[in-house]
Order: sequence, then C-alpha cells, then structure tokens
Amino acid sequence: MKSAKKRLNSDITGEKGVTKIRCFCDDYNFLFQGEPRKDYGIDCYIEIVLENRPTNFLIGVQSKSGTSYKKGETDKGFYIYFSDADISYWLASNIPVFVSFYDENEKKLYFKHVQFYCSQIQLPINQVDRIHFDKILDIAEEKMAEYIRKLVSATPTEINRLNIISCKNPQVCVPNVGMHLERGQLDESFKTSINIYDYFQPIGNDYLYNFKIESFILGYSKDLDWVARISVKKLGNKCNVVGITFINLKRWSSLYLPIFEEADEEAEGINEVEMKRRLQKVQELINKLMIRPAFQILKEYRYFDNEQHKIYFNFSDEIFYVSISQMNNRAALILTSNKFIPPRKAMLSIERKMTSRIVLSDDDMIEFERPKGFKSIAEISMDESATMIAFGILTNEEHGCWGNPEVQHVYYTIDEIRSSCIQALQG
Repeated sequence: MKSAKKRLNSDITGEKGVTKIRCFCDDYNFLFQGEPRKDYGIDCYIEIVLENRPTNFLIGVQSKSGTSYKKGETDKGFYIYFSDADISYWLASNIPVFVSFYDENEKKLYFKHVQFYCSQIQLPINQVDRIHFDKILDIAEEKMAEYIRKLVSATPTEINRLNIISCKNPQVCVPNVGMHLERGQLDESFKTSINIYDYFQPIGNDYLYNFKIESFILGYSKDLDWVARISVKKLGNKCNVVGITFINLKRWSSLYLPIFEEADEEAEGINEVEMKRRLQKVQELINKLMIRPAFQILKEYRYFDNEQHKIYFNFSDEIFYVSISQMNNRAALILTSNKFIPPRKAMLSIERKMTSRIVLSDDDMIEFERPKGFKSIAEISMDESATMIAFGILTNEEHGCWGNPEVQHVYYTIDEIRSSCIQALQG
C-alpha cells in the first residue's frame, strides 16, 4: 500500500508567515496579492493604498518564518542568511523588494527593505550573505507601514526619467559660490578667442615670478575634439614648471608645450626672445585648433571636504549631487539623487577618462605616470556651448617643500552625465 501524502511542518510554518503578511495588509489598509507560482524569490505582493485609493504600486515580499532561519540573535536584532543568487535576484527587480520574517515564538513579524539595506552596508553584492533585522525599527507596525507608503513617491518612475531626457538646458550648480550655469545661457562677456600673451606678461625683464597661477582649463576647440589647460607645478610661491597641455578628447592622448622649466629657474630666469618663441609656438597651435576660452564655474585649488561645495546637476528638478569615491584603488565620480529610497547613484569612472601625459621638447618625449589618490573637486569648467564639462580634481601627489597638490582633469559631455543619471533611475 502506498504511503499517504503528508503536510510538512516547514510548509505549515511557511504559510503562517504569509498569513501574517496578509494580516498586516488588513491592519494597515494595503492590498495583499498572493503569488501562486513556484517560489523563485518572491512569495507575495503588496499593493499600496493611499487615502483609500489603490495606487497600482507594488512591493514584492519574500517570506521567511521558523527559528531555524534566525541567527546571531541579540537583544537588538538578528540576521538571516541568503544566497548571492537571492540577493542579486531581488536587487535586479524594478520594484521594491522586502524580506519578511515571522517569529512564531514571539508572535512578531519583521520587514526589511532589501535595496535600501544593501545600499547602506557598502559591500560588493557578491559579499552580501545575510540580512540584519532590528527588533525595534523593522517590526511590522505603524512606522513600517508609513515607510512603505512613502515608497510610492520615493521610487523612480518613467516620469522622473522623462524629466531628465526632455531637459534641454540642464543646470550645473555650485550654490555657495553663487554659480548656476545652463546650456546656451553663458555670460555675455564670454570671449571668442584666446591670446596666450594675456596670461604670460613679463615683470620688467624677469619672467621668473610672474607665473603665480594655478593649473586650470584654458579652453576648448569649437568642434570639442581638443581641450587646452595651463599646467602649473609650484615650489612655494614660485613656479618651477609651467606649460600648456593640448588634449585630444577622441584619442585620449595629450601634447605638452613647455613655457617655463626647471632649467629656467636654475638659470634665474628666461630671456625675452626665448619666452616669445615658446609663447608663439603655443599661440600657433591655439589658433590652428580653434581653441576658445572655457567658462569657469568653480576654481578653488585647496583641499576641502566635498560637503563644502554642494555641486549638483539639475535636470528639470531631478537633482544629482556630485562627489568622489575611491574604493579598491578605483576612483569614480558619483552622481547621487537623494530624492528616492534608497538614494539612486550613477558612477562615472575617473581612470578611463584620464589621458596619458606627454612632454614635447627639442630632444625627446617623456611620459609621466598617472597620480593615485583623488581628494576633492577644485575646478569645474565648460565650453561655450555648455556641451563639454571638465572637473579639476586634486590628488595626493605633491610637489616641493610647500606640498602644492597636483591637479588632474577629467572630461565628460553633458549627454554622458544625462545618460548615467537616467540609468541610475532604472535600477
């Protein structure tokens, strides 16, 4: 005689967890939607109701119940182990996903928002193997219900993405220096040509002490294939290396023309004839490449915390703040929207935007190593059409006994920034 089918205790316990989720929905006026299919990581859905109106906004819930799941318990909380496949599956969802746990002994139900939790623990996804529950903050009561309701307005929608796509004139803002720049709305006094002699005027017969300037973007070519920057390395109040770097943004290579070298300092200056020859060589290349002056949004070359400058992009009220992140020797520009839960972040690599630096002299070409350790944003400049943007980033490479920081520039188009922000709202 064949043995009769049995209902396992684990099935009974699991159903109790789903039943408690249904009770939670009834208590706080949510709509419970069961999931009858095979369990691939979501056991049920909850539709959020606001002011007695269904919103068609769903959250997915993976239910766990039973003491065997509960690990590392203390007075404050506990955790449950999950596979990296589970975590990856939930994070790939286009709706908020919660893990629930029903403690049958204590008769308490807990919820944890998976996407927000993973955004806070700052670990690579493949290293997340557990989810922690707080016995006070994560209990399924009124505060949790209110948090779930807030997700309706705190989750990106197609409208948010369309705001970014349709914004013709995104703003680049540095509020505490009073600077706001929109594409097509540059200062009326913007020049259309560059005269390099305006930047290098002699003091009497001596050029040595005149280069009291910082590295910065000089200008962009009209076709945006080239950018020119004045490169300065300082020794105390004096400059011992000054030159112009011409960077090809398509080939990601650069050409450096020296203006003042260490040898000139050792010779206690440079004669006027030689200086004019060097400047003329620079001016000829500026004219040939049709370099036009850059518009400076920010230029403050000193170390500071990113919090001091609230730099952000504004796409039709979709605001993304700019910061620098450096993990595992990889640096990136981070664009963060705090409007949503969890905050949405776009990452733009800094390394892949770095150019090789080549010095051209009469004798040979010398290639420099790229610096490591990016500290803070010290300069922002744009071309006259506000299509290309450059960030001047201070590094931990220092020159001379006064420790003047090295500056590296990275270049993006506004459309690259736009695309990254759109992608951030899709995940």
